[in-house]
Amino acid sequence: MKSTKKIVDLAAHFWSQVDTSEDKNACWEWTGLRNKARGGYGTCYVKRQSRRAHRVAFEFSVGKIPTGLLVLHSCDNPPCCNPNHLRLGTHKDNSLEMFSKGRNNNFPFHAFGERCGLSKLTDETVKDILNESGKTPLEISQKYGVSRSSIYCIIHRKTWKHLNTGETKAKVRKQRRPHRRVVAA
Repeated sequence: MKSTKKIVDLAAHFWSQVDTSEDKNACWEWTGLRNKARGGYGTCYVKRQSRRAHRVAFEFSVGKIPTGLLVLHSCDNPPCCNPNHLRLGTHKDNSLEMFSKGRNNNFPFHAFGERCGLSKLTDETVKDILNESGKTPLEISQKYGVSRSSIYCIIHRKTWKHLNTGETKAKVRKQRRPHRRVVAA
């Protein structure tokens, strides 16, 4: 009986740190500690262990989280603890949703295009490269100060795929290389 009282007290303490003043369809934001370095998710301690607040809210409202599953937000609001906004999903579900909603640009490890710190090119420059016509990759690479392989990847849409330039590919001349002569010894 004593352990049940502790669980009830823990739940009451937890929900006291959630702003449930809005209606049941609104986000109920965690008012306690937030981990800003990890996207602003609420953080709480359960049995001296740091846990994400939305996961604890799900467990109190729905039940245990099966091993290997994540608790996903349908509202895309990390501090939200409203059980109506939480659902179970896999890591793949979470990643697909992140990319489909365009949330991947917030993370430096998902930076692409000109947002990537190592990029020498801008979106406009790449559009110009895609519109180059009648030049060899070597000529284009020298013009823009990047490698020939970078030009190849841009033209064949292996990189910079996020640009909506239609399907127009630059008509690039193949560069002829001199044949090597094999001398028999």
